[in-house]
Amino acid sequence: MEIPETVIRDLLKGKGQVQFKFLALNILLARIKMEVRKDPNLLNIKEYTREFTELLQKHERLPDVKHDIALILGK
Repeated sequence: MEIPETVIRDLLKGKGQVQFKFLALNILLARIKMEVRKDPNLLNIKEYTREFTELLQKHERLPDVKHDIALILGK
């Protein structure tokens, strides 16, 4: 799985609306968006990007996650 970091950062900053099938991803994204609104520090965003990517990698074999990855990549 190779998702450009800039695409993930845009998602975390709330640019564009995406409704994922994988519930854990929706929950994580909602929490991160709230944190980014409170403190948009670049170091925090890098950490959130890592956390988001790790969740996808950990569960990438699941059909819903495969669907969500394709959605993120625009496929």
